[in-house]
Amino acid sequence: IKAGFEALYDYLTHDALPDDGHAAEAASVLGEVLGSDEAGSFRTTLSRNLKWLIDLDMQDHLTPSSFSLWKAVQEGWSIF
Repeated sequence: IKAGFEALYDYLTHDALPDDGHAAEAASVLGEVLGSDEAGSFRTTLSRNLKWLIDLDMQDHLTPSSFSLWKAVQEGWSIF
């Protein structure tokens, strides 16, 4: 688990990523749990909450569109 977190942290802090603040914010949160007792819990929660992205039907639905998860969150969209 730790190696995966470290690889993700390295990716999020890489200079090649756009400087829009999103990667830095994610890296900050991840940096807080690296090496802590909460790392396993954080990984489980992250995995559970992103699992829908690996569904092939969902990928087919999102790929050809201009859907923005960021916009959905900011505007309070509901999937229900």
